[in-house]
Amino acid sequence: MYAEDSFYTLTLFERLGLFCVSAVLLCAILALAALVMRKQGGPARVAIAAVLFMGFVWLSPQVYYGYYQMITVGLPQKSVIGPLPELSTLAGLISFSGLQTIAAHSAGGLFWVLIWVSWYLRLTGSEASGPDP
Repeated sequence: MYAEDSFYTLTLFERLGLFCVSAVLLCAILALAALVMRKQGGPARVAIAAVLFMGFVWLSPQVYYGYYQMITVGLPQKSVIGPLPELSTLAGLISFSGLQTIAAHSAGGLFWVLIWVSWYLRLTGSEASGPDP
């Protein structure tokens, strides 16, 4: 499925570096999600998950481009952040029916992890607190 993915053009150490960049981004987005969702009700947490996912899809290419600048000679310093992703693009990512790449499928997985976090916070009692009696 991923035979033509650009990931395989990287050396082993470059792949490990890319994995580390992705792991740091994942931890950062999950920490932010937990922090922001903690005092919110269920529907708000799902909305926050969606907004964080859209923000990740929109802004993370700049982080990855920065990594590729470190490992590729001659890549110019530039912004690769484009317009906000279209809903069809986001839908393709979360349904795994868009691009058939490791990056696209990882992004789709991130969305579902964010949804799980919103549900998990409900189960752990991190609901919005109501008025005190």
